[in-house]
Amino acid sequence: MINEPVLHRSSPAPKASPAPRASPNPRNSPAPPGGKRHPSPKIHLPAPMPTEDYLNRAAKIPERLDCPQRPLLVLDLNGTLVYRPDRDSTRAISRPFLQPFLKYIFENFYVMVWSSAKPYNVSRMVNAVLTFEQHSLLIAQWGRDKFDLTPDQYTQNVQVYKELSRIWAEAKTTCLHPQHNQGQLWGQHNTILLDDSEIKASSEPFNLIQIPEFVASEEQMHGDVLREVAGYLDEVRMQNDVSAFMKRTPFKADGRWNMEWPDVPEGVAITA
Repeated sequence: MINEPVLHRSSPAPKASPAPRASPNPRNSPAPPGGKRHPSPKIHLPAPMPTEDYLNRAAKIPERLDCPQRPLLVLDLNGTLVYRPDRDSTRAISRPFLQPFLKYIFENFYVMVWSSAKPYNVSRMVNAVLTFEQHSLLIAQWGRDKFDLTPDQYTQNVQVYKELSRIWAEAKTTCLHPQHNQGQLWGQHNTILLDDSEIKASSEPFNLIQIPEFVASEEQMHGDVLREVAGYLDEVRMQNDVSAFMKRTPFKADGRWNMEWPDVPEGVAITA
């Protein structure tokens, strides 16, 4: 049984654009330690830009609440919480402290998954990582079919973008907000994306918590960045508008934020 964690702080879809281009990407070549190079070069689609309204709202002075809100936390999987040695592998390795991290977020956030993997592989990873109860609490589970790709792009090594406005505009997802009947919606003020890729958050950059890509290197297998993410999230949920706070205080794994919880084994292999 994992004890309750205690905080400790040391202080709209893009418009038509020019044809995509293929170019090298540091995530493809050379392969990182413990990583695996993608067999084809990355195809870069034009990145969506933040709207003027989004930038104006994020520029407001942060306002701290007396009581925490319960934001929507959008989780990436492969490269963020787990590492798959091969795209079609049934084996994955979990990031250290993943289980206490999941326990914390499901107790304090609404959670959904959005991965660039195909839906079948997303389901395998979710089933391997989450408990039955956690799975039942997911607001939504999105995969590669949620990026508005063409049939050809769907099967190619295309740079995708997690436009959070797609979530906010999705009627099925919006209706799952517990206070939907009182007019409460998911939006810029209460949505957080956890991902290893900054470019994926091009349209809503101040809603992103970016952490280093997880490739199951020896150093990472003894790391504890999720402790720091949890500590940072504990402050973010005290904000009236998460984007205003995150713009001025972006996450950095520098020891400022930490969550105290019992030590757990290093990252372990799981069957996805």
